[in-house]
Amino acid sequence: MDQPSNKHGKPLRDLLKVEYHILCQYVALAEQENNALAESDPDTIADLAGQKQFMLQELTRARSATKRELGEPISAAKLGERLETAGPGARDLFELIVAKAREAIEINRITARLVAHQTRRLEQRRTALSGSTIDTTGGYGMTGFKDSSSGHGSIGHA
Repeated sequence: MDQPSNKHGKPLRDLLKVEYHILCQYVALAEQENNALAESDPDTIADLAGQKQFMLQELTRARSATKRELGEPISAAKLGERLETAGPGARDLFELIVAKAREAIEINRITARLVAHQTRRLEQRRTALSGSTIDTTGGYGMTGFKDSSSGHGSIGHA
């Protein structure tokens, strides 16, 4: 099954260009997402999450088209041959895709660390707030006088 199966006649080099372009867009969105995470910007994070999901779907489609064109399973030797016959720059494009995919993996690792950090911060804040009662009255009751429930008498405590 090593034979190319692209029935639409789209050359491998063109498919690689599309895949690389989408991968670059995904990496740019992932970098923006990391910036938004670092700045604790939930609105931007939510917006970028949707955009990233769309790019991942597009990337999956592009990757599938490239795989169909290459034929699967494919050996390293057969891949080299296919890239050589795909025209000038096809091998370079493939190497750029591999490098960009590695970059995306690293960015996703950073994202995971940022999410873990933000989660810890939120948990610490939640614990701090739930562990202490906040006196919004300043010790004064509904009458405007010091609350006498502290055991210091009805006049208050100096």
